Order: sequence, then structure tokens, then C-alpha cells
Amino acid sequence: MPVEVAWAQGRRVEYSIGWPADERTWAALAKAREAHWTPGLTAAADADEQAQVLELTCWWPAGVRIIARRVPRSVGEQAELGADPNWRYGAFVTDAATGQVQRLDARHRTQAHVEPTSRS
Repeated sequence: MPVEVAWAQGRRVEYSIGWPADERTWAALAKAREAHWTPGLTAAADADEQAQVLELTCWWPAGVRIIARRVPRSVGEQAELGADPNWRYGAFVTDAATGQVQRLDARHRTQAHVEPTSRS
């Protein structure tokens, strides 16, 4: 058995991959109701007074969960053409079958890091 597979046996491995709101995300968000947004959490699991999260799973294929997050734009922050003038949106996919939406969002944000440039 390959070392990588042997290492993972008996462990629960889950993933989450995020992206800025795109056309498909906007289409799903348009179907959601304002009342479905719930307060987000900080990385320390405290209530985040600014952030809101929403599960969009019902508009995606089975077997994955899609979670959207929005935060108010900073004072003076200009939205891109066609974007919401009041909120910044993002979304991520996870294969976590269980878990509260707010906690999955907080976990994703604490572990999501992308290098802006490649290292040689």
C-alpha cells in the first residue's frame, strides 16, 4: 500500500476549496432569501457581528456542500462593476457531510492560504 494511503487510513480527511463569487454563485445567491443568512463566526468561534454565512448546497451536485460568506464593504471601498455595492461575497465547497455552516466557514478561513507567487 502506498505510504500516502496508509497514512490516511483510519483518519477522516476532508477538503474545502474557496473562490470569489462567480456567475454560478450569483445565480444561487439570487435564489436565496435574505432571512436564510445567519451570523458568521470568528476564527476563535466567537460571533462575528459583520459576517454572514449561507449554505447553497441545494443548487449544486450531490455529495458536496457549498457555503457562501458575505461581509460589508469597508467605508470607501468601491465594488467591481456589476458586484453588490454593499457586500463582498465569497464561497467554498467542502465534502464535510456534517457540521454547522458557521463552524465549517470558520475552519475554512483559518486553513485557507494561497501563495500569491510561486517560489523557485
